[in-house]
Order: sequence, then structure tokens, then C-alpha cells
Amino acid sequence: MVRLKEIEVGAVPLDDLAGDPVRFIKLDLEGLALRNGKRLLAAQRPVVAFEFGRDDAAIPAGYGADDFFDLFEEIDYAVLNVFGRPFGRAEFDLPWNAREMPHYVVAAPADRREEVAKKLRRRAWSVLMEAGHQPPG
Repeated sequence: MVRLKEIEVGAVPLDDLAGDPVRFIKLDLEGLALRNGKRLLAAQRPVVAFEFGRDDAAIPAGYGADDFFDLFEEIDYAVLNVFGRPFGRAEFDLPWNAREMPHYVVAAPADRREEVAKKLRRRAWSVLMEAGHQPPG
């Protein structure tokens, strides 16, 4: 038997934190919750990592690819997968369990896209090599 204990936790919109310096945000929720953080993202330009079940999570939450990508385009952000590759509308439509698409994505200011992508690629290969995989080529 599993016992659940309900606890109440406080929550504030990200925009309420806009006065504090923010360089990185890691969210454990679907990305469209960032709608309440557009001011913070536009002003402080942090890198944001978050779990994203794509279409399978978006539709029940009431949004689609256009809503998701429009949010980031409005604030001039690039969306990447954890391997540093662009995450676009075609990837959005893949099922949540598609092997080629990890559950996490990273949104970075467009002017830092290459810097962030390079760091993601380097870190991803480091982890894979520790697990015994060999880099291509």
C-alpha cells in the first residue's frame, strides 16, 4: 500500500523574481509554464533547461507547437535538445518515447546558441563515453 501525504508549497510566477540576477533555470515541469516568466527571460536572458514531453504533454495541457515555439521566438531564444542540436517543430510532433529525442530541452538566448550548443555536445559525449559509448568518426 502506498501512502500519500499532501503538502502545500508556495509558488510564484518567474516574473516575480525579475529583480534578482538569474543566469540558469532548471524546471521540472512542462515548458509552457514559462509564459509567466517572459519578462524575466527577456530581461535577464538565462539559459533554461526543462523536461518536455512534446506533443503528448502539450495537448492535454491545452497548447500546441505554435504556442511553444512562438513563446521562444518572441523573446529571441533558441531551443536545443540536450545534445546541442536544434529542437524544432518536427521534433515536437515525435511521441514522448521516441529514442532519438530526450525528454529534456534547453532554451538559450539566440545570441548564445552556439556557445550553449557546444557545451551541451561536450558534456553529452563526456557522459556517453563514461557509459562506454564511443564518439562517431
